[in-house]
Amino acid sequence: SGFFTFILTFLGAYLINAPRYAIDDILSSEMQTIFGIIIMPATFMGLLGQYIIQPALTRISKSLKERDYKNLKKIITFVISAIIVIGIFVLIVAYFLEAPVLGIIYGVDLKPYILSMMIIIIGSIMYSLGIMISYILIAFRKTFMQAVIYTVVAIIATITSYVLVKKIEILGASITYAITMACIAISFFGYLIYHVRKLKNKWGNIKN
Repeated sequence: SGFFTFILTFLGAYLINAPRYAIDDILSSEMQTIFGIIIMPATFMGLLGQYIIQPALTRISKSLKERDYKNLKKIITFVISAIIVIGIFVLIVAYFLEAPVLGIIYGVDLKPYILSMMIIIIGSIMYSLGIMISYILIAFRKTFMQAVIYTVVAIIATITSYVLVKKIEILGASITYAITMACIAISFFGYLIYHVRKLKNKWGNIKN
């Protein structure tokens, strides 16, 4: 009964690390270390996203149980807006502080990788949005289509990571990460809108 949830968890972990695998196969261990450093803010963004998402899940479940479409729409809108606002803040702070601070900590000149850092953080915003929508879809008991989306994106990410890393190295890995997360977030969001509209029609006379 939890097979598709297992697929989501397994492929979710793979997609986050797909660029690392390509770097490990194609580039040097030094490049792997640099990528590990510049992707750290993405992890931080993911944690912030969790702090926003987790408290909202109970309210989402309650809205589903009570068939309260208006409140459900309000919660989803709030969470998405909060993640985007925090993401923009992290992006601005990282632009000015990430390279010098992490460079001092790890003794590496990260200035050549600022563009890669910004792309990764944009990807991490999309990642947080995708995870949030995934949790909502799981609350809807919609895991099969998520597994299908993850599988398709995993194939795309594998091909893209090896092609781009081979051509433009760290920047290619960063672009792959951002593209992967954007594909997940956009696909999940489209499926969520479709399903919520179906729920609205199913629940009957509900005001927007």
